[in-house]
Amino acid sequence: MIDSTIVKKEMDDYIKLCQEAVAEIDRIPGALEILISEDANAPRNIAEIQKNRQELIDIKINHTANVVSQIIGVAKGAGMSDELQEVLAIVAQLHDIGRFYQAVNNNNYTDGKDASYRGFAGSAVFQTSERFGEFGHGLMIDKNGVLQYAVNHAEAGKVLLDHGKIQELASNPELAEIIKKAVLYHQMANSQLPQELTTQTDLKSVESKLRNLLSRVDAFSSEQNIVCALLTQLIKDVDCLDILHQHLTGEIPVIRNTIVFVKNGTNERGEMVKQTLDDFLRKWCHYTDEASFKRLREIVIEFNPILQGKTDDEITAMVEKIKLPVRNPKTGEQFIDLSKFKMPIDLRKDFFALKPINLQVINKRIDFNPAVGMWWRLR
Repeated sequence: MIDSTIVKKEMDDYIKLCQEAVAEIDRIPGALEILISEDANAPRNIAEIQKNRQELIDIKINHTANVVSQIIGVAKGAGMSDELQEVLAIVAQLHDIGRFYQAVNNNNYTDGKDASYRGFAGSAVFQTSERFGEFGHGLMIDKNGVLQYAVNHAEAGKVLLDHGKIQELASNPELAEIIKKAVLYHQMANSQLPQELTTQTDLKSVESKLRNLLSRVDAFSSEQNIVCALLTQLIKDVDCLDILHQHLTGEIPVIRNTIVFVKNGTNERGEMVKQTLDDFLRKWCHYTDEASFKRLREIVIEFNPILQGKTDDEITAMVEKIKLPVRNPKTGEQFIDLSKFKMPIDLRKDFFALKPINLQVINKRIDFNPAVGMWWRLR
């Protein structure tokens, strides 16, 4: 059996290494220039870079602890065996290991091709430092015989585990493969999962297959997907619940540097609505008086080149989406009013009625916000 206590210690050691790497970013030749060249909205001094990355790491430490605790609570409530609870704790401990690399290297939690895990990975210090050797290469994944950058934290997590970042997994290779699969697939929508991981089965069958794995009665086979399906589905759900909680309790300013909002889009009845820039900003942004609103407006225009040189009428007519910084890039103060992130009543009813929620439709609505996106992901 893989020991969850040892896994946690190895994970803590890796996180400590990430924190040490952030603390020594100021030793990287040209660090500030490297970051600014890849992110025009990045902080303009090393201290801010280090502060933001440490905050990102702290958030994921808290999130990981929450998910471990919550997934064990769910498992106990469902009457799962101690062995299955142990495996679930390991999956929860490791599910976001790729986020810590992402925080150190990218200074954000952006998944996708634009992230590409470039950041500081090409720096001479990281390439030659024995201490930070794991940051001296791009996290690569084999896709149909072609090595490509891992473009999301789940892929990066599996690469780290494949390269022995958590050595305790080697004590049971068959079980380790299932754990790695759950880490890889935990960020996917159900419609994207391999069919074998959408299997609905009874708990007794899962427990039986797990006992086989723990005793190494049989090698990894399609039957072990029954165990993997449970691990994947449960970590996906508990992960989403805690991230939704983070969004609603104020940690989003650290998780996201900017947010794209719909300015001209549809309302809850599907009718097209066009908003003036001022109406749009008053709807989402935090300001104290008209003078601060005027300064806020100037920052938004500077932040969005598509708005520059346009009249108010032109902006109202043509601009569909606007990107807003979560924090004021000049003062660091809260820029977006997080208290306005609410789930529209019609979508809330559809959610609890288990009706399909079409992301392509709702992300064109003028009331779409990150909290709505998280509800959709959880659904």
